[in-house]
Amino acid sequence: MATDLRPLVLRLAAGRLVVVERGPDGQETIQLAHQALIAHWPRLRDWLTEDRDFIALRDQVGQQRERWEATGRDDGALLRGAALATALDRLPGRAADVPASDIEFVQRSRTRQRREVRRWRVVTAVLAVITLAAGLLAVVAVNRGNALGDQLDLANAELLAQTSLRTAPSDPVAATQLALAGWRLDPENASVRAALLHQYVAMRSVEGVLAGVATEPILPFNVSDDGHTALLVESGTPVVLTGLPLGPVHRHVLPGAPPDLRPVNLSGNARRVVAVEGQARVLLWDLTTGGGPQVLSGPAGDAPIEQAIALTDDLVGWLEADSSGGNRLRIWDAAAGRAAPHDGTPVPERGVTGLGLTADGGSLVLRTGEPDRPESRLVVRRLGDGAELGSFPGASLPLLPGDRVATCEVDPSGRAQAVVRNLIGGEELRRVPLLAGDCDRFSLSGTLGGSNHVAERIGPPGDYDVVRISNLDDGTVLEVTIPPDPTSSSDIGSRMVVLPGAHGTSTVLIPRGTSILRVRAEPNPYASLGGDPPDLTLSDDGRTLVAADTQQGTTAFDRATAAPVGRLDPIAPPASGRSVVAERLSILAGTSRDGLVLSEYELPSLAATFSTPVPRRPGEPVRTVAVASTDEHVFTFGDGVLAAWDRATGAPVGPPVDLATTPAARAGSRGGSPSSSRHGAATTRQRSSSSGRTARSSCGTSRSDSGSRRCRTSPAGSRSGSPPTPTAGGCSSRPRSASRRCGTSTVWSSSAHRCPRRASSYRSGSPRTGGP
Repeated sequence: MATDLRPLVLRLAAGRLVVVERGPDGQETIQLAHQALIAHWPRLRDWLTEDRDFIALRDQVGQQRERWEATGRDDGALLRGAALATALDRLPGRAADVPASDIEFVQRSRTRQRREVRRWRVVTAVLAVITLAAGLLAVVAVNRGNALGDQLDLANAELLAQTSLRTAPSDPVAATQLALAGWRLDPENASVRAALLHQYVAMRSVEGVLAGVATEPILPFNVSDDGHTALLVESGTPVVLTGLPLGPVHRHVLPGAPPDLRPVNLSGNARRVVAVEGQARVLLWDLTTGGGPQVLSGPAGDAPIEQAIALTDDLVGWLEADSSGGNRLRIWDAAAGRAAPHDGTPVPERGVTGLGLTADGGSLVLRTGEPDRPESRLVVRRLGDGAELGSFPGASLPLLPGDRVATCEVDPSGRAQAVVRNLIGGEELRRVPLLAGDCDRFSLSGTLGGSNHVAERIGPPGDYDVVRISNLDDGTVLEVTIPPDPTSSSDIGSRMVVLPGAHGTSTVLIPRGTSILRVRAEPNPYASLGGDPPDLTLSDDGRTLVAADTQQGTTAFDRATAAPVGRLDPIAPPASGRSVVAERLSILAGTSRDGLVLSEYELPSLAATFSTPVPRRPGEPVRTVAVASTDEHVFTFGDGVLAAWDRATGAPVGPPVDLATTPAARAGSRGGSPSSSRHGAATTRQRSSSSGRTARSSCGTSRSDSGSRRCRTSPAGSRSGSPPTPTAGGCSSRPRSASRRCGTSTVWSSSAHRCPRRASSYRSGSPRTGGP
């Protein structure tokens, strides 16, 4: 009890208003003697109300202290949290009303709390340091890992590029995938870009890929007449593929096939497969019923069987050696399940490499020796008595349905042609021009399936093949760009299937590696012109193809129908430069002595719009002139003189500009410097706004006053939206002229100070040289 309150408490106790008690610890407490004091003493009641919260807090602290003391003053029983904060806020202001033991209890609680705070601060600081260090180490590790990953990506990209280039000849599909994988790893790697460009050029005509249809590279390849079924041989086991040409492809392994099968053939209706086992048995599988092979044998029993076999839809034929040193033809009717009529027909030839039956089933067609050998022959014999009905060179090609044959013959002009004749009688039916210069050691390469096409590679083998496909039934010509086939360097058509496509195109199926490629072949309308393939230019809208030839003149074709829609007679002297822009054709013609004339023609009709002489330096012959066009103007640049005309009116835009005013500058311009008129070579490129296709016009290089060379380019075989084929020197040269390379020159706009287009550079008055 406070000392200053003791007199008041004693007076109240004497008046029996309060009672003073002493507790066990000697602490005095004061209690009211009567509850009536609270009811009738308003001031006391207010004091008690105001003190109630403090008293409650003090009681709670006292109870907590008692529990703390009961636990042996364990720190776990001290105040903490909100209770400690409240005690520290309320009790110090009334320390006289709080027992000393409670004040000590609160102080001990505050000391413990401060100690814990310091501990946690230390722990937090240590954890922060550890976390920061771990973060820094993680960043360093990630950066090192990323750097290592980048290095691995670069190395892997280079490895993928090299592997792609090595794989391309045998499996272009895998090579393309490798090149794409390398590009994803490192798009800037030069080797990767080279490999990707290599595959783009080789695969640009591919419309679809039936990937992984075989477990090993496809070598033997047979196709049904409709092109929907194919026959492969994998490790000696025949495998039938169905679902061609669009897929999905289903594989069917023929059951019961022995390991030493030799020729394996698929019937034209895709119902049967026939093969020879060793030299003893002929095996026949019926694909409609399934099951193992049927063993076919004839009266000769154990006679050796020739490797050549023949198979029509229902008839199977093979040759058995007889005692006379020749052969006998065995014919089996698979539909009837018995020997067919004329079984046992004598065949005196040995070394037969090909065997077939005519459409009427009355004659036998056989080939002896390899087609490219001079001793090889194609012989027709009558079934039954074996009488010879006809003979053709071994390189001849029998045509479906078995009543005609195509032979290679040279016409009076010295050009090779495929001559279609009746198989019996030999009457001539049709002539189809070929690219071959002669027929010496030349073999017609027929395609697979039910069509009569021959395929010719344009130019020597390279990173890609441009192939001309001629239809021997109607003379139409297709061209297609395909990846090279190292397994068929000469007989390129023997692994090619031609199927009809949309809008005059055709679909070509070719096996490459373990996949089958579906390639788009486009019509070649200018082939009807004959002679050497002409220079080609495609109009901006992609609708008109302009074919120029020194002998045939200039012809405009509608690309949708392949029909000629305009023609110009041959120009004398021959035209020395062309450019097609904004649906107009610009032609340079003339001689170096008389000067050049620039003429403009509307497309597709080739109606003349204007003609004007090309400016030249007085007293000097014109040596080299380049022509280029924009939508509004046409430009010429010759021996340092730049001139321009308005294409709408034919009027000069202004006076000619002499860009080489000194003899030395003119000599430099004729020497082929990049800014001169005599460009080493050039190309004009037009892009179709409607189809996205790119066409390339011709380019040329002056070599001397007496000669020149020309590169030709073509849209044939290029896919929609594809850029020109890159070649050495920067000239987009036609794939068939892969051995000829051009550079690139530029004609600059005198008004806009920019290069509007690449130009075509030509030598004045030089004849077109070079073959296909």
